[in-house]
Formats: sequence, C-alpha cells, structure tokens
Amino acid sequence: MSRIIIKAFDKSFFDMKITPDLLEKYAQGKCAFEEEKAIEHWLQTPDPNDQEVDSSITPFQENKIWKAINADMIAKENQKAPFKRIWAVAASVALLISVGLVFKLFRAEQEVYTAGLGEINRITLSDGTNVTLNSGSELIVLANFESDVREVTFSGEAYFKVAKDATRPFIITTATSRTEVLGTEFNLKSYPQEAVTLTLTEGKVAFSGKGHLSDQYATVLPNEQVVLDNRLRKYRVDASKHSAWMHNEWYFNNEPLIEIIKRLERSFDVRISVNRKELLQSTFKGNYRNPILDLLLEDMGFVMNFNYSLQVKKITIQ
Repeated sequence: MSRIIIKAFDKSFFDMKITPDLLEKYAQGKCAFEEEKAIEHWLQTPDPNDQEVDSSITPFQENKIWKAINADMIAKENQKAPFKRIWAVAASVALLISVGLVFKLFRAEQEVYTAGLGEINRITLSDGTNVTLNSGSELIVLANFESDVREVTFSGEAYFKVAKDATRPFIITTATSRTEVLGTEFNLKSYPQEAVTLTLTEGKVAFSGKGHLSDQYATVLPNEQVVLDNRLRKYRVDASKHSAWMHNEWYFNNEPLIEIIKRLERSFDVRISVNRKELLQSTFKGNYRNPILDLLLEDMGFVMNFNYSLQVKKITIQ
C-alpha cells in the first residue's frame, strides 16, 4: 500500500481532494475550470497540517503520471511555451507520491523498457544485468540506479540474469512484492490481477510481499518457486521449464483454460471469449516448440471438447 500526502486547504475555497488522477489530468491540460483552480490553490498554499492517507497507487500508476508530465514538457519545449504549469505539477508529484523508493524530481532520467503484446524484448542494463521481457511487460529503471542500491519496478514477466555486485543489492518491486538479490538468475511473473510467481535458476533470492502482505517472505533457492497472492507458497520445480518461453518453448502442466487464455492473448495479441463458462476450469497438458495458435487451439479443443472460430484477432470458444 503506497502512501500519498494530501495537502489540506481552505474548504471554503474548494472541497476537492488532490489525487494522482487529478494531477495527471492537470499535467495534460484536461482539467475543468474548478479542478484547475483547486490544484493551483493547493500548489500555492503551504499548510503545516498536511495529512497522510493510504492509497492503493502502484509504481506503474505513478509512472503514468510522470509520462504525462514528461510528454507535456516535451510538447511545451517544442512550442517554446512556458513551463510554469507543468513544473508546478512535477514538483507537487515529487511531494505527493511515495512508494518506498528513492525518488527523483527529474523522472525523464528514468529508463522505461517494454515488450508489447506478441513481443519479446531483450535488454542489458548499465550494470551488466540482462533482462528478457515477455509480452505485455514493463521494466522501469529508477533514476538512482547507479547509486548504492540498484532499483527497478516491474510488471509482467521477465527472466533476470542479475550482474553480481556484493556492494549494491538489486531490488525489484512490483505492485505487491519485493525481490532482493546480489547476483543470480530467476524468472519473475507479476501481471496485474494475477499471483506473483518467482522461479529461481541459480543463486539465492530474498522475496517478500508488500503492504498488507509484508509479513509474507521467503528465501528462495535453485529449483524453488514462490507464489504470492493472498499468501505465500513455496514449491520444488524444474526451473528450466518456467523460463523456456524465452526460446519459444511452451509447457502446459494441467493448467486451467482460464490461465492458458491469458497467455495466448498476450503472446499472440488476440482477444478470446468463452461462451461455455464451465470450460474455464478444464485443464490441459502438453509441450510445444514454436507453437502455432491454430494448432494449439485444435489440440486444446480436442482434449477439452470445444470448437472455436477466429475473426481478425478475436477468438470465440464454444
């Protein structure tokens, strides 16, 4: 759970909370007159009675605000327009948002790496760490990465081969978890609304939950896997099968259709609907190298007893 500082102001002026969503609108110049005046009043009115409240904002929601700010700054520079509004928001966001990470005002210094739907992206960070991003993933390298702690935020799935540095821990935060290593290899999956899964190939990892899950923690060793949703569980696994996606090898081990669909949608950039909801918990087992969507669907349809139709990136299972 992140913490947000809300600046209190004279309720006789505006009884309006200043939220990250509102700041994002302001950064984009999309606020209504009342919203704009409320924010400007908030920016110009220091109050010693600022109040702290809890918020569910994630690092990626936070980054969305900064993307809006950076885009507006670039647009104004191209137009030779004043920076007053956008710099005011940038300064306020630096005060407003805290996610337990060292925070920098000039967020344009951050590096953001993504892999779109149907894509795999391989990157090398400045410390020599290699990261392979699976489809629908985002890695944000924080501006303080070159300091005494190497920090990134992450959403999606990736294989990390972290360069060894005993003096500078490598820390990965997701919406609900924190992973700390000195140098190791592991697969981390943390898509929105899904359990976080870490599978270790070599070395050792300190893994823990965040917020209300902060009491959930474990040390992970090679060929161990931790899964975190509302609690933490640990399993013995064959780690190589959980990173085989990097080589376009797919392993299904009695996985339910509802989970397979998520993977198909991300990897093939399609949308899948299921008319018979009882199929969602049906399971499938199989191994594929360089899978073809039609063949996968045919095999699953045979095992699970369903038909399907495909129309321009939309699949209907019936």
